[in-house]
Amino acid sequence: MSTACNQCGQCCTTLELDEDGHALRPGIIPCKRLKILPNGKTYCTIYNRRLGSRLGKGLQCVMRKDCPFDYEGCPQNDPEGRKPLFRVDFKNKTVTELNRDGTEIQDETSSKDNI
Repeated sequence: MSTACNQCGQCCTTLELDEDGHALRPGIIPCKRLKILPNGKTYCTIYNRRLGSRLGKGLQCVMRKDCPFDYEGCPQNDPEGRKPLFRVDFKNKTVTELNRDGTEIQDETSSKDNI
């Protein structure tokens, strides 16, 4: 299985945090450094120096393996499946939690967020 980035950008978003600053779920707002191309691929404008960059209050760019979530279709997801799995859809402005089989988890927190 390849672990090369597929340039989807799902891991490059703000995070929804609890009152103590712990990540609850991915946000829908892309990192200010992420550029989304018409074909849906993305790229980071500061890729070579991104790690450790401050992205907002309490947020820094980290290695993908250190992200608290897995993302639909990402070849760099935790092979053990220990992290919550999400689909971040920039076009439709939605964040959806998924079961490991790819089906949506139906709950009150799966909602459409506005930018």
